[in-house]
Amino acid sequence: MYVDQNKVSFTLLGASIFFRPELIILFSLIIIHALFTKRFSLPKVFTFSLIGVLPFLLFDLYFYETVVPNSVTAKSILYSLGYRDVISIFFGRISNYYYLFPFFSQFPKIYFFFILFIIVLFISLFLSKILKNSTELITRVDIQFSIIILLWGLFTFGAYLLRRTYIFPWYDPLYLVPIVIIISKTILDSPTHQLYKLNRSFASPVVVGQIIIVCIIAFSAIINPAFYIGFSEGARVRQYIQIAEELYQQYPNSVLMTSEIGGLGYGFRGTILDAGGLASPEAQKYHPLKIPDERSHGGIGAIPVGFVRARNPDIIVSYDIFIESLLKSDIGLNYTVTKSPLFLEDDRLNIEIKMPWSEVILRTLWGAEYLYIYTLKD
Repeated sequence: MYVDQNKVSFTLLGASIFFRPELIILFSLIIIHALFTKRFSLPKVFTFSLIGVLPFLLFDLYFYETVVPNSVTAKSILYSLGYRDVISIFFGRISNYYYLFPFFSQFPKIYFFFILFIIVLFISLFLSKILKNSTELITRVDIQFSIIILLWGLFTFGAYLLRRTYIFPWYDPLYLVPIVIIISKTILDSPTHQLYKLNRSFASPVVVGQIIIVCIIAFSAIINPAFYIGFSEGARVRQYIQIAEELYQQYPNSVLMTSEIGGLGYGFRGTILDAGGLASPEAQKYHPLKIPDERSHGGIGAIPVGFVRARNPDIIVSYDIFIESLLKSDIGLNYTVTKSPLFLEDDRLNIEIKMPWSEVILRTLWGAEYLYIYTLKD
């Protein structure tokens, strides 16, 4: 819509920043471009942007008295990551693929660096083409917008890195999709060029790799869900729900504290305290926890001892990696502590299936061995 000089594009962009704050980067780049190239006047940009921004702005101020999501504030306090930690998160995801290549365990890492090489190569080809034909290309709106898309992806990732953000998997499309668009444009822009075949040959392994992953997902859905790479993370929620339902039946009027409220909140319909501070902002003043005294890594959203002492919850449910400080403290004296398996019996059997070419898929979750349940003795 923006390329076609449709003013409504600013209304949609203005509204989009309330769905994902990172889209402020794209919104800002387009405003700068619109004013710099004089495609739109300042009054039009302001008016149509305001139409998109104002309803959400008033709603947030009225109901929440802020425009900054609490999750943004909480995560910035909760996690204490260095630049190495941010990079290691990517390698942590790659390790999920190791069990698929037991005879060549370094393949996932090589594939990762190959994808990184592809990204750098095609961005370089894209920029070199612009520089060689700067007089002609810089005046074309489609090229200008392509540069905006590229900057959007690079600036988003750069902002994550500079702020040392814990980049969750669902953040990836916000910087990868723009980059993939540029790669696709570079491949398709000059089909008769001598570099076209070379570009296509470089991109082919990436496409094949993604097809393999899609096939694995389909195989998991049809044959056995345990073959899905993220099966254990999904299976943990089923255990959460069952334990939460049982606890609610036994203690319907109790207060439960945990480090992950999703699955537990679905099964436990009583009062739940989020020790990470996302849903219980009062927990934020007890973060960040010290490393390694209270948690072993800055990327662990652990339960603070101080928050437990302050609220004295009836029940605490969490994995051992999230309660390292509790296990070292004397709080356990006031509670009956039980350990539960990470997964339901049928899910555990699926996870422990022996593959013909490999060992056990996964035995632990994020390094945790048990799900701990603390119930107040009185």
